[in-house]
Amino acid sequence: MVKITIVARRAVPDAMITGVQKLPFGLFMPHPNIAGREHRMNRISAAVAVVAPALLLFGAASAHADDNYQQFASASGDIRCILNGEDAPLPIAVCQIGDHTYPVPQAVGRDKNGGPCPPGSDLGRDFRLDQGQAPYVACTYSALGSGAGSWPALGLGQSRSLGAITCSSQPDGVTCTDAGTGHFFRVSRESYQLG
Repeated sequence: MVKITIVARRAVPDAMITGVQKLPFGLFMPHPNIAGREHRMNRISAAVAVVAPALLLFGAASAHADDNYQQFASASGDIRCILNGEDAPLPIAVCQIGDHTYPVPQAVGRDKNGGPCPPGSDLGRDFRLDQGQAPYVACTYSALGSGAGSWPALGLGQSRSLGAITCSSQPDGVTCTDAGTGHFFRVSRESYQLG
């Protein structure tokens, strides 16, 4: 067991403390040059005592962040989706399809504020569902997750959820549904549906 003694710098001059190493904030610990098995074990234990809680805190934060931001691809890999609860007041689902054969009228796509898509944006590839709102065909500005490498595949019949939104992988594509409102979008290579 390691005992850590906190010594006020003004109460004990540095010259009176032997065999210790001064740390920031006026803390001291055994000096690393002192020999002896017990002292080495104390140093290792002290390092573990300092590092372990930090790792636990970091691990808990990472797990929480992962739950609040999820990315996955359809079983075929042609559709990529993100469930995001970090960048909006309520969770959102965004899916983008790589190749599709369905036609998309120009007036269908809109930006996140409800306005028309600017000239040059690709239509019919991005679908968005904000929790509590109706889904829409979103303006496509760039590839979703471009440069991010391969995404974890969501196997057929599997689903991911965030808040009231659940996205599931089916043989004909991906469906994302808001359980609170019943709104959904479904996208596959051949068609899409908003509801």
